[in-house]
Parts: sequence; structure tokens; C-alpha cells
Amino acid sequence: MKVLKNYKDSLLLLLGMLVGGIAGKLIGPGIAVVEPIASTFLNLLFCVVVPLVFVSIVCSIANLKSGKEAGTLLSWTAVFFVATVVIAAIVFTVYFGVIDAAKGAALPADAIAEEMKEVRIDLVGQLTVSDFKDLWSVQKLLAVVVFALITGFSLRGLGEKGEPLLKIVNSLNALIAKFINSIMKFAPVGLGCYFAVFMGTSGGNTAGPLMKIGIATWIGTL
Repeated sequence: MKVLKNYKDSLLLLLGMLVGGIAGKLIGPGIAVVEPIASTFLNLLFCVVVPLVFVSIVCSIANLKSGKEAGTLLSWTAVFFVATVVIAAIVFTVYFGVIDAAKGAALPADAIAEEMKEVRIDLVGQLTVSDFKDLWSVQKLLAVVVFALITGFSLRGLGEKGEPLLKIVNSLNALIAKFINSIMKFAPVGLGCYFAVFMGTSGGNTAGPLMKIGIATWIGTL
């Protein structure tokens, strides 16, 4: 019972995805009528990602007691980030190269061409933006992180002058947490509708291979 209580939310998510996938497979393209529900849920999540990342980083740094703590946090964060990315890249490259989980996936040629056209390495473009309005985008998360780090350290540097603003940022952090908690109450329905539409419109052409990739990813992550 304790296990069920601890993992209740995760189990409800999986149940919603399973029920949605089965419903989409059985009903077919007609299940697309629930797409607005799925889109609404996903859009709400995407919209809160950038404020969540920015405010949480600013709060973490600005609330540290000393400059030494801030330096230690930043150093270890950088070390762990680089180390885990490198390890994950090596492990998953070998792992997926061996099992070939994507075998059989059928994607349109024009979609592949479009994806490949967008693949490029632009470090400066990822870490910075030329216009403030371009910063608030999910596609510019690295730039958001850099901006949040600088903001957090700047806020710490203000000392007593920054305390009123720090209170506002802490309140925003609590507000975002409450907002996400409210959204996630509808997650089983939202994700269920998403998987229903996906299975109903894509069928076995991509759903089967993608399911294999998902299962392989969960095993590989363990």
C-alpha cells in the first residue's frame, strides 16, 4: 500500500497513457476530436518551463548564505552536468547501437530533411540572444540558464537593497510550483488524449517502433 501511495501519480500517468493508446488504436482517426484537450495540457506545460527554470535558478543562487557557497554550487553543478552528459552520451550511443530500437520506424522523407536542415552547432546562439524578447523561449533554455545565473549572482550582490526583490522572486517560485501542481492534476487525462490521438492518427507505422524506443530508454536509464 505504501508503494502505491508513493507512486500513485506516476501510476495514474501510465494508466492514462495506456488507456489513451488503446482507445486511439481501437477508434482510429476519429479520436482526433480530443486533440484540443491534449494540446491545451501540453501548451500549459511548455509555457511554464521557461519561468520555472529562470525563477528556480535565481532563487537557488540569491538565497545562498555566502559567496563561497555560491562558488561551490556553481563549480559542482558544472562538473556534474558535464560528467553526466558525457557518460549518458557514451552509454546510450553504445546501447542503442547494439539493440537498434528504432528499426522499422517510418518517417516521411520531407520531415527527415527538415530535421537535418535544422541540425547545427551554434554555441553562441545557444548561450545568448540578441534581443530580450527572444530569451523567453523553450528553444533558448541554455540562454535562459545563463541569464538566470547572472541575475541570481547580481541579486545576491545587492545585499539589503535586493531583499524586497528577493521576496518577490521567492513568491514567484512558490506560485509557479502551485501552478505546476494544478496542471499535473490533469496530466493523466492530457497525456491520455495525446497518446490516443497519436495512436489513432499514426497507427503502427511509428507508434510500434516509438514504443520500443520508449521501453528501451526506460531500461537503459535504469
